[in-house]
Amino acid sequence: MDQSVPSPLARTTTTPASPPSLVPAAAPQPAAAPPRVASLPRRTTWSVGRGRLPLRPRTFAILAVVLLVVVYGGRELYLRLTHIYEYDARVTAEEEFVRAITESKNLNTPESVSKLFDMTTAQLHQLNEPLIDFAGEMRELNGQVAVRTRAFNAIVGRLRPQLVRGMSEMRGGIPYPDANRTLRFTYGEVKGYIPHDAAIYQAFTNLSGVIEKDIGREPFDAPEKLRQLYRAHDFGPYATPDGQNVPVDFLSTTDIIGGNSGSPIMNGRGEQVGIIFDGNYEGLGNDFFYNDAKGRAISVDIRYVLFVADKFGGAGYILKELDLKNAPAALRRAA
Repeated sequence: MDQSVPSPLARTTTTPASPPSLVPAAAPQPAAAPPRVASLPRRTTWSVGRGRLPLRPRTFAILAVVLLVVVYGGRELYLRLTHIYEYDARVTAEEEFVRAITESKNLNTPESVSKLFDMTTAQLHQLNEPLIDFAGEMRELNGQVAVRTRAFNAIVGRLRPQLVRGMSEMRGGIPYPDANRTLRFTYGEVKGYIPHDAAIYQAFTNLSGVIEKDIGREPFDAPEKLRQLYRAHDFGPYATPDGQNVPVDFLSTTDIIGGNSGSPIMNGRGEQVGIIFDGNYEGLGNDFFYNDAKGRAISVDIRYVLFVADKFGGAGYILKELDLKNAPAALRRAA
């Protein structure tokens, strides 16, 4: 056996030292040079197309940013201009609609309006009156809504009793009775509230606050005559006890809901002292619960109603038809 030939095992591990042999040893091979990794030369410019337009990386980045700004800014400008155009178009359409109504020969006199009630639906449609066509479209849409509402109520009507029972068991109390479509009374007291830290809402607002908020445009555009009445303190019998103001609105803890707007609010003697017209933001959840700490009904003070009718509107003659308690002689109803 020729011992100068290493075994296969030795090829995969380390080569053992060869035993002495009579065969002359081969000349030693020079050490292999370490592998070299080729690299591309550093590019200082980029070429575009055949013309080899030089474009440095930094320049390219700046151009890309500028392009993005132009595209995005152009898009925003387009959207804004489109919005303005759509808004102007809508305003123009509304003005034309109102003008068509006010200038219509079928609607500008009591006699012409009276004749419309003698026409059939087909005849009314042939008039091509925008207001009549609008009413017809609304009637059709209302019919579609009524169908969806009946389908919704058919489902919710079965689930609502379960919700009421669950709420009653969770709270351990008796919920309000279902008094829909019936007369209902709620009671409370005139009272302000604290909506959050460092804010206190008093129970009453006054005419002075209306004047303070006046900026000459909606939603705070007080009429000139109202400002004149305030400057002259011409409040008549509707002023506060000190004679320096007129009560406008007041808050109360009465538990109201959508549909109460226009309801009279009375004192303990059954005398009307205001008219409900809104609820506060913190009371929006009163469909499901009543928060006596923050939930408030908002009413216009009846003194402000009388003040506007008499001093501002010059309709004091209407007040003579009412039975006003402590009214001045000029406003008392004739016996």
